[in-house]
Amino acid sequence: MVDDRDRLTTTGDGRKRKLYVPNMSPHAHPFAAAFTRAGIPAEVLPESDSETLVYGRQFTSGKECYPCILTTGDIIKQTQQPDFD
Repeated sequence: MVDDRDRLTTTGDGRKRKLYVPNMSPHAHPFAAAFTRAGIPAEVLPESDSETLVYGRQFTSGKECYPCILTTGDIIKQTQQPDFD
């Protein structure tokens, strides 16, 4: 029987997955820690900056709320890091 955590933490070809938590409040760190403690690797994204806003505006329509734009930018920025797979 396959453990549900295995499906959440690895891809079909065995690569490891990580949950990225947007840094939207002080609660992000305990939230990520709870996932990690439960066996699901998690990391809080860095705080938003001007580069985040550029990515966010590039990949949203402009009709979304500002936090959505920033979160989108944070996620896209993370995918651009050299160690992101």
